[in-house]
Amino acid sequence: MNGEEGVFHYFSLLSTQIINVVTRPWEKKSKALSEKYVLLGDMVPDVLIMTSLLRFSPSNFVNNWGTPQLLIHGSKDYRLPETESIGAFHALQQRGIRSRLVIFPDENHWVLKQGNSLKWHYEVFRWFDEFVGDSS
Repeated sequence: MNGEEGVFHYFSLLSTQIINVVTRPWEKKSKALSEKYVLLGDMVPDVLIMTSLLRFSPSNFVNNWGTPQLLIHGSKDYRLPETESIGAFHALQQRGIRSRLVIFPDENHWVLKQGNSLKWHYEVFRWFDEFVGDSS
């Protein structure tokens, strides 16, 4: 699971994302959003954003999950807390869905170290072999 691809429980990431949006004045979109927050006050994060985050959070759709999932996470990924992958993995396990969680304690958002890269590729190809198989 990559940070850009999804968050298991949006609500838990809310405060860090609002801080990121409001404190990036060099980006036009963020500046416009920042001005919007100032104009509308604290009501926006409390009502509109939280409602949307809760409504679309993947954690609300766990009962619909059925596809096997490989979750790979770097512990030093400050974009997405490690607990997001652990929570998703736990939900998959509770539902009896085939899943595997691989955590790299010394990696961040990208797996960059040579040995870890070999392990990452091993895990991904092993997963593909198991669930996709040989197409011929």
